Amino acid sequence: MGEEEKDAWYERQKAEPIFDNMSLQETNCQDGVTDLKQTCRVFRREIMHTGNTEVLLESITIASAGSAETIPTASHYRPHTDRTVHM
Repeated sequence: MGEEEKDAWYERQKAEPIFDNMSLQETNCQDGVTDLKQTCRVFRREIMHTGNTEVLLESITIASAGSAETIPTASHYRPHTDRTVHM
């Protein structure tokens, strides 16, 4: 690469806008927060429908919400006696 080619390359690089990493990170962060809000809304709605409990107020983590006694699981229901197989 000759000196003139290097100068031409440098001028082209200088003319292009500088990559704004901070702006990109801020946009990605805002998108992540929006996704998290929407996910929490859906999670809360489903738990309220299933267990009639305010899971986000009563539990610190999602794992503790899933294992909370206030949310009905299969062990809370009587077995279906009409489906028992007799041998």
